[in-house]
Amino acid sequence: MLELSNKINFKLKKGYFKLILLESNLIVNKLLKNFKYTFEDLSRQYPNCLKIKLIK
Repeated sequence: MLELSNKINFKLKKGYFKLILLESNLIVNKLLKNFKYTFEDLSRQYPNCLKIKLIK
């Protein structure tokens, strides 16, 4: 299991998914693609459920 930086909870139709926010945006995008969602799709569909603090 990857070390957790932050947990992102997405409330989707089939329940809750916990994705891992890592320092690299590329890794974040790769994780989102594994769930067949894009960052834009999630933020557009679930703006209140998408809470992200990017690590700089």
